[in-house]
Amino acid sequence: SDPLEELRREGTRLAYWQIHVQGQRQAGYTEAALSFLHKRGMKILNIAFYARGRFEEKAEKLGIPLSEVPEALEAATVIYGCLFGGDIRFFREPLYQDFFRYMDALQGFEQAGWSNQFFLGTAAAAFLYPSQVRRLYISGRHQESKIDVANGNVTEYLTGSSKSIMR
Repeated sequence: SDPLEELRREGTRLAYWQIHVQGQRQAGYTEAALSFLHKRGMKILNIAFYARGRFEEKAEKLGIPLSEVPEALEAATVIYGCLFGGDIRFFREPLYQDFFRYMDALQGFEQAGWSNQFFLGTAAAAFLYPSQVRRLYISGRHQESKIDVANGNVTEYLTGSSKSIMR
């Protein structure tokens, strides 16, 4: 079936092929994104895409302060930009546009190498409900990762990527 038609029919606002949790190339990104959310009085809607929150949960369960895991402070869920889809109206909405302008004014693209992939992860975590984000099941390759979709079966080899989040 046509994956784009499926996205439209289901009301999906953002679809991803691969996600990953990382902290490199994003110095200051997480704090800046959280600052935007705080100023707007927004909360995380989709915990599956909030990497720092998952680290916070684990630290609490282990009884250690988050400061003992410094990489967690800059962790972010990245939706790889090599293959993703979305409702163009979502990216044109004032919330996404305001977020982009806010972040751009901080000059993180120029000074810290922020990537649009981090913005997609924040959008999935804070701007959309879980039912509005889904995985794209399309055969493909990217670097060391590979997904095959055939006859209703999915096989994947995703070096460095997190496991699938299925709804």
